[in-house]
Amino acid sequence: MKITKKIVIIAAVLVAVLLLGWFFFGPVHVSGNGTVVFYYNGTEIEDELTEAESTAIAEIVNGHIPFFDNPSCGFDNKIGIRFSGQMISVACDNCPTLSVHGMYFDVSEEEAARFRSIMRAHGASFPCV
Repeated sequence: MKITKKIVIIAAVLVAVLLLGWFFFGPVHVSGNGTVVFYYNGTEIEDELTEAESTAIAEIVNGHIPFFDNPSCGFDNKIGIRFSGQMISVACDNCPTLSVHGMYFDVSEEEAARFRSIMRAHGASFPCV
């Protein structure tokens, strides 16, 4: 009986560690409609994306594996696009880097420009450092 209880506890801990690892180190995945979030220098924006814009953002970010780093790019968790509580922050300068869960992933210059362009269409402005 004691061995079975230990096995169940070990299995539960292992499953929890794997799920947390997948959440933090698994590929980025967003779906549904996003919301532009931009709180900077007196400008406060929260505006829903269109379905086409949400799809374009999903194409940019989905599949990237975030990593821990300390990039020189400036980030603010109040500047980005939120999907179901998951905030994808964009570098406030013009670095082609995005952030999720306090980790980072690089995108191409064109993808970063498209990400910012969608945000600009809803009133955001860059650079914002």
